Amino acid sequence: SYVGRVERVILFEIEAWDMNCPQHIHKRFSQHQIAPIIEQLQAKIAELESKLKLTESKV
Repeated sequence: SYVGRVERVILFEIEAWDMNCPQHIHKRFSQHQIAPIIEQLQAKIAELESKLKLTESKV
C-alpha cells in the first residue's frame, strides 16, 4: 500500500549476536555486596546435600 519508490538499501550480515554483552550491562552490585549472600547460599546447599545423603543412606 506504500506508493514510495525504494532508492537505497542497507544490507547487514550479522555473524554473531551477544545479548549479554558486558560492555553495555552495568553491574548493579559489587562483588563485596554479593559475597555474603553467596556464602549463605553455599552453606544452605551443603546442609541440604548432607540431609539428602542421610536420607538416601536410610533407604
